[in-house]
Amino acid sequence: MNSTKRNGVDIQVAFTLASRRLHAKHTIETGAAVPEDVAPMQPGMRLIIRHYTKQTLRRIAHHSLRVARPLTRPLLFRLRNYFTAAIRQEMLEEFSKLQKIQYQQHQQIVLEFQRLANSAKIQTRLSQKIFSSQHSLESLQQQLDRIEQKSLGNNIPVADAPPGERVDNTRLARGEDA
Repeated sequence: MNSTKRNGVDIQVAFTLASRRLHAKHTIETGAAVPEDVAPMQPGMRLIIRHYTKQTLRRIAHHSLRVARPLTRPLLFRLRNYFTAAIRQEMLEEFSKLQKIQYQQHQQIVLEFQRLANSAKIQTRLSQKIFSSQHSLESLQQQLDRIEQKSLGNNIPVADAPPGERVDNTRLARGEDA
């Protein structure tokens, strides 16, 4: 409530205000004479001139920067590009190296996946061949069992002979053709 709002702080003005308040308070309460060290001091012309000169200089600087900004921006932009060109080039080179490394790693991963896929295909083919060969072995075993069972007689059908034709086992045993 008793505070004075200011944009900036000036110690001499703050002490002057404090001394005025003390002086006014003392005068009201006692009605006596105020000692000289508490007596109010009028802010000098020097402070007022300094305040107005600062204000004027701020306005001049603000307007001059406002006018100079369109002229200096392109120049500063080019100057910034000149100083950062080497760094930008290094960053682009490092980025391209990183992309090459990532591409090589990607190719290695793809090749590994292809190798694994091919090995899986080969494994399935081999297992199918083994399974089919087991079936063929079983069928051959069954045919051989039938041949052995029927070989007790002289005239038996042979697996390789055409159907309906009988082969004499005695001639085959001697090595003669049927």
